[in-house]
Amino acid sequence: DCGASRHYSPNRDLFKSFTMISPKPIHCADGKSIDAIGEGDMEMQLPNGDKHEKITL
Repeated sequence: DCGASRHYSPNRDLFKSFTMISPKPIHCADGKSIDAIGEGDMEMQLPNGDKHEKITL
């Protein structure tokens, strides 16, 4: 994690919990924008040495 306050994924299947929201614009580094249509928690397995740690974003 780079200290981001929000994390995004186009893959809804990654979300452990998901709630639909009114579209919110997300401004990308290339100047384009896309709309977020939901929010929630994503559970991920990340490598940590010789094992994997489960984290929730």
